[in-house]
Amino acid sequence: MYIKKLTLAIAAVMSTVMMNAQSGLGIQAGVNFANVAGKDVSGAKLKTGFQVGVNYDLKMSEEFSLQPGLNYLQNGLKATGTFGDNTSSELKLNLPFLQLPILFKYHPEVSDGNKVILAAGPYASYGIGKIKASSGNMSETEDWGNINDGGFKRFDAGVKLIIGYELRNGLSLNLNGDLGLTRAVEDVKAHYSAFGITLGYRFK
Repeated sequence: MYIKKLTLAIAAVMSTVMMNAQSGLGIQAGVNFANVAGKDVSGAKLKTGFQVGVNYDLKMSEEFSLQPGLNYLQNGLKATGTFGDNTSSELKLNLPFLQLPILFKYHPEVSDGNKVILAAGPYASYGIGKIKASSGNMSETEDWGNINDGGFKRFDAGVKLIIGYELRNGLSLNLNGDLGLTRAVEDVKAHYSAFGITLGYRFK
């Protein structure tokens, strides 16, 4: 009986908060520059991909919000090396991730409804779809689930930062950065990292 009453009380409080909260759905898409960096990594370069996502502002006050989201990111890296035929070429590795960030967002109005955006918080990511490795005219794909334990890790967690500017009509331009805090490869001091530029729109 006590648990039932407690559950009903929590549900009532959450319902009241949601009904009174000023909130809005947002979407964004843009370019993503990814890498794998760390003490045990050398020669890796930024790989260009894309990112797309949705988020939802749960307004805590006029200038602060809690913003959960869901993003699709093309992470990975580029590296130059000598391969099977002893020729030097560039290898591009595409690692697709689904990312769940939960950000604390500061969005003060600066003029006529336009806002500066500063957001930061933790994220968790999980590899989905197929990994693609390409070099020159050759490419191979492999399911994430078939990667050996010694390969790139499917799970990542870290910190996400966003700086942007949102117009009163809902359009925004944003810079984002991701810093992984878990190891990208087993027994290797390396982590996923990325930064990007997105265009966004928030429904009013």
